[in-house]
Amino acid sequence: MTPRTPGRRLALMAVALLALLLAVLLSLAVGSRAFTPAEVLGALVHGGDGDAAQVVRFLRLPRTETGLLVGAALAMAGTVLQGLTRNPIADPGILGISQGAAAAVVVAIAFAGVHTLTGYVGFALAGAGAAGVLVHAVATRGRGGAT
Repeated sequence: MTPRTPGRRLALMAVALLALLLAVLLSLAVGSRAFTPAEVLGALVHGGDGDAAQVVRFLRLPRTETGLLVGAALAMAGTVLQGLTRNPIADPGILGISQGAAAAVVVAIAFAGVHTLTGYVGFALAGAGAAGVLVHAVATRGRGGAT
């Protein structure tokens, strides 16, 4: 494999950014009623109070922003997990973090009477955290801490 030069990295980053901008534009334009790119850009740049502007600014833009933020958060979490374990294929399913989240939700439903989405999320977060701490404790046991 050839080493990547700074110029090549910059070109790859530009292509990735262009692909992201295209995906964002498509996310704002496509829905149950499709809008043209001109309508989308007009709604974003000039505002307006037409149907297209209202749908783009108040329905599709928050959805797209949330998708971008969640994607970035998942990418960061995956990078941190792989960096901590020094394993390029580490993921929450392999390490038992997903199962810890699921087990906590099942326990919450069975014993705590939780039946709301907000309750599920809270217990899933706590279960995933507990499973992650347990896996880390077992992995570093006898070595004097994380390496």
